[in-house]
Amino acid sequence: MKTITIITNENNRVTNSIQKYFEGKDIEINMLNDITKVDISNLIVTLYKYPQENIMQLSKNLKIINLHQSLLPSFQTINPLYEALKYGVKVTGITIHNIEPDNFYGRILAQYPILIGLTSHFDTIQKEMEEVSSKLYPVVIDRLLRDEVFDYTDLFKNSCLKCNKNCNS
Repeated sequence: MKTITIITNENNRVTNSIQKYFEGKDIEINMLNDITKVDISNLIVTLYKYPQENIMQLSKNLKIINLHQSLLPSFQTINPLYEALKYGVKVTGITIHNIEPDNFYGRILAQYPILIGLTSHFDTIQKEMEEVSSKLYPVVIDRLLRDEVFDYTDLFKNSCLKCNKNCNS
């Protein structure tokens, strides 16, 4: 059985979508708020809104992926959406990337753009980012567990997270 450990300081739509996506599959999901308690035999450690302290050191022994609220390499900060709005960008998005021992913002695994309109508000964009993340992150994790490369057609095939089937709706 493969194990996913989600390191987070909060339970939210994204973490719930990961749990729902893998429900009924031969995957164990651990929810932890302390990265130092991770079993190094786990295949993947996912981080969501978790501080960077001590992560780099552990990335030598673990496969760690992270969800970042910008299109990397832009806005490598703790508040990327705030920075994007401050600089007036018209497109932001979600990036899922590896954390490597020598580079927190390592290899990009997937990205998805989100447009910022003239009247867009921070809360509206934040909500859209969470919605996109809740659909994108589980599919990318699934492909990593299968040792497959993520392709956007996978996202569209698996868009129905409620019924956990390929609804194509």
